[in-house]
Amino acid sequence: MLRDLASAKGPERRLKENERIALAWWREYLSGAEPRRVRLEPELPPVLLLTDGAVEDCVTVGAVLDDRTTGVLEFFGARVPDTVAASWGRRCGREQVIGQAEIAPLVLAARIWEDRLRGRQVIAVVDNDSARDAAVRGYSPSLPSAFLVAALWQALARAKTDVWFDRVPGASNLADGPSRLDYELVRELGAVQVQVRESDWVAVAPPREKGEEQWQ
Repeated sequence: MLRDLASAKGPERRLKENERIALAWWREYLSGAEPRRVRLEPELPPVLLLTDGAVEDCVTVGAVLDDRTTGVLEFFGARVPDTVAASWGRRCGREQVIGQAEIAPLVLAARIWEDRLRGRQVIAVVDNDSARDAAVRGYSPSLPSAFLVAALWQALARAKTDVWFDRVPGASNLADGPSRLDYELVRELGAVQVQVRESDWVAVAPPREKGEEQWQ
């Protein structure tokens, strides 16, 4: 958005609402994000974070956190509230929001496990190329996805977490089951379920102050 704003022609023009939101985000992000530190001392093994989303009759998301250092194996799986799915563009089952459903569990995971991820290196695995690319670049041409990626970067900066994003096919992603509310396999592995809080859902719902068309 800032690049488009900088390349706009004409001596002056009014800021669009999306541009105001982007500028406000940068002000908030830069006030809290610290310079990246390259550590020279030996690191703990990275935390493995697997996430997934599904869009069928409803929108669902899931994630698994595996920290071999502390022995923690946890997961969550949840149906996305209709109001949140609607903020991504889903209306009466007609709009496809799989892109947002794949990014959102990364944001939820970064918030739910913020203390466990604090100061750690993380390998985050998704099964969607677009979601991986958006997370790496920190931007998406889809405005709802761009909002989610912005929220992800804020959460990671707050926890001082270094992340490598990658992709595996759905069949190789342990979060595939929880994303479809199927917990049998992860529970057999000894994983403990955690809950998505109301405040976490708020964090993945794009603002729509000027009418819902601004994020379409």
